[in-house]
Amino acid sequence: MPNNWNPYSNMKSKQKTNYLNITYFSNMLETLVSMFEYNGLPETVDTSFLEQYLIAEGVASIAKTDSGEWLAVRGGLAGNINPYGLGTDFVGAWVGDSKTWKIGDNCVLVQNNNIRCPDWQILQFADLLAEIDKSSYSNLKRSRLNPIGVAPTEAVRKALGDAMENSDNGAYKTIMSSNLFDGEQPVYTIDLNRVQDIQYLQYLSQFYDMIQKRFYATYGHNMNLTSFNSQSLKDELHGADSTCWIVPLDRLEQRKKAIEKFNEISGMNASVDFSEVWKTEYTIYKNHSVSHETDVSRETMREGVENDVDENSDNRE
Repeated sequence: MPNNWNPYSNMKSKQKTNYLNITYFSNMLETLVSMFEYNGLPETVDTSFLEQYLIAEGVASIAKTDSGEWLAVRGGLAGNINPYGLGTDFVGAWVGDSKTWKIGDNCVLVQNNNIRCPDWQILQFADLLAEIDKSSYSNLKRSRLNPIGVAPTEAVRKALGDAMENSDNGAYKTIMSSNLFDGEQPVYTIDLNRVQDIQYLQYLSQFYDMIQKRFYATYGHNMNLTSFNSQSLKDELHGADSTCWIVPLDRLEQRKKAIEKFNEISGMNASVDFSEVWKTEYTIYKNHSVSHETDVSRETMREGVENDVDENSDNRE
Protein backbone atom coordinates (compact mmCIF):
# COMPACT_ATOMS: atom_id res chain seq x y z
CA MET A 1 0.00 0.00 0.00
CA PRO A 2 1.52 3.40 -0.94
CA ASN A 3 2.46 5.82 1.82
CA ASN A 4 0.21 8.55 0.42
CA TRP A 5 -2.99 6.48 0.38
CA ASN A 6 -4.32 8.48 3.34
CA PRO A 7 -4.11 12.24 2.65
CA TYR A 8 -4.91 13.01 6.32
CA SER A 9 -1.35 12.18 7.41
CA ASN A 10 0.01 14.79 4.98
CA MET A 11 -2.36 17.58 6.02
CA LYS A 12 -1.38 20.65 7.99
CA SER A 13 -3.09 21.52 11.28
CA LYS A 14 -5.80 23.77 9.80
CA GLN A 15 -6.50 21.28 7.01
CA LYS A 16 -6.93 18.51 9.57
CA THR A 17 -9.40 20.65 11.51
CA ASN A 18 -11.45 21.27 8.35
CA TYR A 19 -11.26 17.58 7.50
CA LEU A 20 -12.57 16.59 10.94
CA ASN A 21 -15.42 19.09 10.67
CA ILE A 22 -16.41 17.80 7.24
CA THR A 23 -16.16 14.18 8.40
CA TYR A 24 -18.45 14.69 11.40
CA PHE A 25 -20.84 16.84 9.37
CA SER A 26 -21.02 14.12 6.69
CA ASN A 27 -21.72 11.42 9.28
CA MET A 28 -24.53 13.45 10.84
CA LEU A 29 -25.93 14.39 7.44
CA GLU A 30 -25.98 10.70 6.48
CA THR A 31 -27.79 9.93 9.74
CA LEU A 32 -30.54 12.47 9.10
CA VAL A 33 -30.91 11.54 5.43
CA SER A 34 -31.65 7.96 6.55
CA MET A 35 -34.46 8.97 8.94
CA PHE A 36 -37.32 8.43 6.47
CA GLU A 37 -38.40 5.87 3.89
CA TYR A 38 -40.46 6.91 0.86
CA ASN A 39 -42.58 4.48 -1.13
CA GLY A 40 -44.54 4.91 -4.35
CA LEU A 41 -42.70 7.97 -5.66
CA PRO A 42 -41.50 7.98 -9.29
CA GLU A 43 -37.97 6.62 -9.71
CA THR A 44 -36.87 10.04 -10.96
CA VAL A 45 -37.51 11.54 -7.51
CA ASP A 46 -34.24 10.89 -5.66
CA THR A 47 -35.28 11.02 -2.01
CA SER A 48 -31.66 11.19 -0.86
CA PHE A 49 -31.29 14.52 -2.66
CA LEU A 50 -34.73 15.61 -1.42
CA GLU A 51 -33.65 15.03 2.20
CA GLN A 52 -30.32 16.79 1.69
CA TYR A 53 -32.10 19.82 0.21
CA LEU A 54 -34.48 19.93 3.18
CA ILE A 55 -31.69 19.62 5.73
CA ALA A 56 -29.60 22.32 4.02
CA GLU A 57 -32.34 24.77 2.95
CA GLY A 58 -35.38 24.08 5.12
CA VAL A 59 -37.64 23.71 2.08
CA ALA A 60 -37.58 21.83 -1.21
CA SER A 61 -40.11 20.69 -3.78
CA ILE A 62 -41.25 17.72 -5.78
CA ALA A 63 -41.95 19.27 -9.16
CA LYS A 64 -42.99 18.12 -12.62
CA THR A 65 -40.79 19.15 -15.54
CA ASP A 66 -41.92 20.10 -19.03
CA SER A 67 -41.01 16.59 -20.16
CA GLY A 68 -43.38 15.09 -17.59
CA GLU A 69 -40.77 13.85 -15.11
CA TRP A 70 -41.16 14.39 -11.39
CA LEU A 71 -37.96 15.51 -9.67
CA ALA A 72 -36.72 16.56 -6.24
CA VAL A 73 -35.84 20.24 -6.71
CA ARG A 74 -33.68 22.54 -4.62
CA GLY A 75 -34.71 26.17 -4.35
CA GLY A 76 -36.87 28.58 -2.41
CA LEU A 77 -40.14 30.46 -2.20
CA ALA A 78 -40.83 33.41 -4.49
CA GLY A 79 -43.62 35.19 -6.37
CA ASN A 80 -46.75 36.71 -4.89
CA ILE A 81 -46.97 36.35 -1.13
CA ASN A 82 -49.81 34.84 0.86
CA PRO A 83 -51.31 36.48 4.01
CA TYR A 84 -48.42 35.09 6.05
CA GLY A 85 -45.75 36.64 3.85
CA LEU A 86 -44.71 33.40 2.14
CA GLY A 87 -44.21 33.16 -1.60
CA THR A 88 -46.73 31.16 -3.60
CA ASP A 89 -44.20 30.13 -6.26
CA PHE A 90 -41.17 27.89 -6.03
CA VAL A 91 -37.98 28.86 -7.87
CA GLY A 92 -35.80 25.81 -8.36
CA ALA A 93 -32.21 25.41 -9.47
CA TRP A 94 -32.08 24.04 -12.99
CA VAL A 95 -29.30 22.86 -15.27
CA GLY A 96 -27.50 26.09 -16.09
CA ASP A 97 -30.62 28.11 -15.21
CA SER A 98 -33.61 28.27 -12.89
CA LYS A 99 -37.29 27.45 -13.27
CA THR A 100 -40.40 28.72 -11.52
CA TRP A 101 -43.35 26.52 -10.57
CA LYS A 102 -46.69 27.49 -9.10
CA ILE A 103 -47.04 25.65 -5.80
CA GLY A 104 -50.01 23.31 -6.00
CA ASP A 105 -49.82 23.15 -9.81
CA ASN A 106 -47.41 20.35 -10.73
CA CYS A 107 -45.29 21.41 -7.76
CA VAL A 108 -45.48 20.38 -4.11
CA LEU A 109 -43.72 22.32 -1.38
CA VAL A 110 -41.93 20.10 1.15
CA GLN A 111 -40.97 21.58 4.51
CA ASN A 112 -38.17 20.24 6.71
CA ASN A 113 -40.11 21.23 9.82
CA ASN A 114 -43.04 23.46 10.74
CA ILE A 115 -40.81 26.57 10.82
CA ARG A 116 -39.18 25.78 7.45
CA CYS A 117 -35.65 25.89 8.90
CA PRO A 118 -32.55 23.87 8.00
CA ASP A 119 -30.85 21.59 10.51
CA TRP A 120 -28.15 24.12 11.32
CA GLN A 121 -27.30 22.49 14.64
CA ILE A 122 -25.39 19.66 12.98
CA LEU A 123 -22.72 22.23 12.06
CA GLN A 124 -22.32 23.07 15.75
CA PHE A 125 -22.21 19.42 16.77
CA ALA A 126 -19.60 18.67 14.08
CA ASP A 127 -17.44 21.58 15.24
CA LEU A 128 -17.61 20.49 18.89
CA LEU A 129 -16.66 16.90 18.09
CA ALA A 130 -13.77 18.08 15.91
CA GLU A 131 -12.51 20.30 18.75
CA ILE A 132 -12.67 17.36 21.17
CA ASP A 133 -10.61 15.29 18.73
CA LYS A 134 -8.03 18.09 18.49
CA SER A 135 -7.79 18.28 22.28
CA SER A 136 -7.41 14.51 22.47
CA TYR A 137 -4.59 14.53 19.92
CA SER A 138 -2.85 17.36 21.78
CA ASN A 139 -3.18 15.59 25.11
CA LEU A 140 -1.95 12.32 23.63
CA LYS A 141 1.17 13.94 22.19
CA ARG A 142 1.99 15.75 25.43
CA SER A 143 1.72 12.48 27.34
CA ARG A 144 4.43 10.73 25.30
CA LEU A 145 7.58 9.89 27.22
CA ASN A 146 10.05 11.64 24.95
CA PRO A 147 13.11 13.20 26.66
CA ILE A 148 14.77 15.96 24.63
CA GLY A 149 18.58 15.88 24.42
CA VAL A 150 20.47 19.12 24.98
CA ALA A 151 23.81 19.24 23.13
CA PRO A 152 26.59 21.79 23.70
CA THR A 153 27.79 21.71 20.07
CA GLU A 154 26.52 20.92 16.60
CA ALA A 155 28.74 17.83 16.41
CA VAL A 156 27.24 16.42 19.60
CA ARG A 157 23.71 17.28 18.43
CA LYS A 158 24.25 15.43 15.17
CA ALA A 159 25.74 12.40 16.89
CA LEU A 160 22.83 12.22 19.32
CA GLY A 161 20.30 12.72 16.52
CA ASP A 162 21.78 9.90 14.48
CA ALA A 163 21.79 7.64 17.52
CA MET A 164 18.13 8.37 18.31
CA GLU A 165 17.07 7.83 14.71
CA ASN A 166 18.82 4.49 14.60
CA SER A 167 17.28 3.62 17.94
CA ASP A 168 13.79 4.33 16.57
CA ASN A 169 14.53 1.89 13.76
CA GLY A 170 15.81 -0.74 16.17
CA ALA A 171 19.42 -0.43 14.99
CA TYR A 172 22.50 -0.33 17.21
CA LYS A 173 24.64 2.79 16.96
CA THR A 174 28.16 3.51 18.22
CA ILE A 175 29.10 7.11 19.06
CA MET A 176 32.61 8.52 19.17
CA SER A 177 33.45 9.65 22.69
CA SER A 178 35.07 12.77 21.29
CA ASN A 179 31.72 13.69 19.74
CA LEU A 180 29.72 12.88 22.84
CA PHE A 181 31.91 14.71 25.34
CA ASP A 182 33.07 18.12 24.23
CA GLY A 183 35.43 19.50 26.87
CA GLU A 184 33.76 19.99 30.24
CA GLN A 185 30.26 20.66 28.90
CA PRO A 186 27.88 17.81 29.81
CA VAL A 187 25.12 16.26 27.69
CA TYR A 188 21.77 16.15 29.45
CA THR A 189 18.05 15.83 28.66
CA ILE A 190 14.96 17.84 29.46
CA ASP A 191 11.33 16.66 29.52
CA LEU A 192 8.68 19.03 28.18
CA ASN A 193 5.90 16.43 28.33
CA ARG A 194 3.60 15.30 31.13
CA VAL A 195 3.05 11.56 30.90
CA GLN A 196 0.56 11.61 33.77
CA ASP A 197 -1.80 13.82 31.74
CA ILE A 198 -2.92 10.74 29.81
CA GLN A 199 -5.50 10.25 32.58
CA TYR A 200 -7.38 13.35 31.39
CA LEU A 201 -8.29 11.64 28.12
CA GLN A 202 -11.13 9.91 29.94
CA TYR A 203 -12.81 13.28 30.55
CA LEU A 204 -12.50 14.21 26.89
CA SER A 205 -13.97 10.83 26.00
CA GLN A 206 -16.91 11.43 28.33
CA PHE A 207 -17.45 14.89 26.85
CA TYR A 208 -17.37 13.36 23.34
CA ASP A 209 -20.05 10.86 24.35
CA MET A 210 -22.15 13.64 25.88
CA ILE A 211 -22.08 15.70 22.67
CA GLN A 212 -23.03 12.66 20.59
CA LYS A 213 -25.90 11.92 22.96
CA ARG A 214 -27.13 15.50 22.59
CA PHE A 215 -27.17 15.13 18.81
CA TYR A 216 -28.98 11.80 18.79
CA ALA A 217 -31.39 12.91 21.54
CA THR A 218 -32.43 15.84 19.34
CA TYR A 219 -33.51 13.38 16.67
CA GLY A 220 -35.28 10.67 18.67
CA HIS A 221 -32.57 8.52 20.22
CA ASN A 222 -32.45 8.88 23.99
CA MET A 223 -29.20 7.00 24.53
CA ASN A 224 -29.43 7.61 28.29
CA LEU A 225 -32.22 5.04 28.60
CA THR A 226 -29.87 2.32 27.39
CA SER A 227 -27.22 3.32 29.94
CA PHE A 228 -29.19 2.58 33.11
CA ASN A 229 -30.94 -0.53 34.38
CA SER A 230 -32.53 0.94 37.50
CA GLN A 231 -36.27 1.43 37.04
CA SER A 232 -36.20 4.58 39.18
CA LEU A 233 -33.53 6.13 36.98
CA LYS A 234 -35.48 5.21 33.86
CA ASP A 235 -38.53 6.94 35.31
CA GLU A 236 -36.47 10.07 35.92
CA LEU A 237 -35.31 10.01 32.31
CA HIS A 238 -38.79 9.48 30.88
CA GLY A 239 -39.36 13.20 30.44
CA ALA A 240 -36.16 13.50 28.39
CA ASP A 241 -37.26 10.49 26.37
CA SER A 242 -40.50 12.29 25.43
CA THR A 243 -38.75 15.48 24.31
CA CYS A 244 -36.53 13.41 22.02
CA TRP A 245 -39.50 12.87 19.73
CA ILE A 246 -40.68 16.46 19.31
CA VAL A 247 -38.39 17.15 16.35
CA PRO A 248 -38.62 13.74 14.59
CA LEU A 249 -42.43 13.64 14.76
CA ASP A 250 -42.67 17.20 13.43
CA ARG A 251 -40.30 16.37 10.57
CA LEU A 252 -42.35 13.28 9.73
CA GLU A 253 -45.63 15.25 9.85
CA GLN A 254 -44.35 17.85 7.38
CA ARG A 255 -43.26 15.17 4.93
CA LYS A 256 -46.57 13.34 5.24
CA LYS A 257 -48.44 16.55 4.42
CA ALA A 258 -46.29 17.07 1.34
CA ILE A 259 -46.74 13.49 0.11
CA GLU A 260 -50.50 13.73 0.65
CA LYS A 261 -50.57 16.86 -1.50
CA PHE A 262 -48.37 15.15 -4.09
CA ASN A 263 -50.84 12.26 -4.31
CA GLU A 264 -53.71 14.72 -4.88
CA ILE A 265 -51.88 16.41 -7.75
CA SER A 266 -50.30 13.37 -9.39
CA GLY A 267 -52.96 10.74 -8.73
CA MET A 268 -50.29 8.43 -7.31
CA ASN A 269 -50.27 6.58 -3.99
CA ALA A 270 -46.93 7.48 -2.42
CA SER A 271 -46.18 7.34 1.31
CA VAL A 272 -43.48 8.22 3.80
CA ASP A 273 -42.67 6.90 7.26
CA PHE A 274 -39.78 6.52 9.66
CA SER A 275 -37.04 4.17 8.50
CA GLU A 276 -36.47 0.90 10.36
CA VAL A 277 -34.12 2.28 13.03
CA TRP A 278 -36.43 5.16 13.94
CA LYS A 279 -39.47 2.85 13.89
CA THR A 280 -37.74 0.60 16.40
CA GLU A 281 -36.78 3.51 18.64
CA TYR A 282 -40.30 4.96 18.43
CA THR A 283 -41.78 1.58 19.40
CA ILE A 284 -39.46 1.43 22.40
CA TYR A 285 -40.51 4.95 23.38
CA LYS A 286 -44.23 4.15 23.04
CA ASN A 287 -43.91 0.91 25.01
CA HIS A 288 -41.95 2.70 27.71
CA SER A 289 -44.59 5.44 27.83
CA VAL A 290 -47.42 2.90 28.23
CA SER A 291 -45.45 1.04 30.89
CA HIS A 292 -44.71 4.28 32.73
CA GLU A 293 -48.36 5.40 32.60
CA THR A 294 -49.48 1.98 33.84
CA ASP A 295 -47.04 2.12 36.75
CA VAL A 296 -48.23 5.62 37.63
CA SER A 297 -51.88 4.49 37.50
CA ARG A 298 -51.15 1.51 39.73
CA GLU A 299 -49.30 3.71 42.21
CA THR A 300 -52.20 6.19 42.23
CA MET A 301 -54.72 3.38 42.81
CA ARG A 302 -52.59 1.91 45.58
CA GLU A 303 -52.33 5.29 47.31
CA GLY A 304 -56.10 5.71 46.96
CA VAL A 305 -56.78 2.33 48.55
CA GLU A 306 -54.36 3.07 51.38
CA ASN A 307 -56.07 6.43 52.01
CA ASP A 308 -59.50 4.72 52.10
CA VAL A 309 -58.21 2.15 54.63
CA ASP A 310 -56.81 4.93 56.80
CA GLU A 311 -60.09 6.86 56.70
CA ASN A 312 -62.13 3.77 57.59
CA SER A 313 -59.81 3.03 60.50
CA ASP A 314 -60.20 6.57 61.78
CA ASN A 315 -63.99 6.35 61.53
CA ARG A 316 -64.09 3.10 63.52
CA GLU A 317 -62.03 4.67 66.23
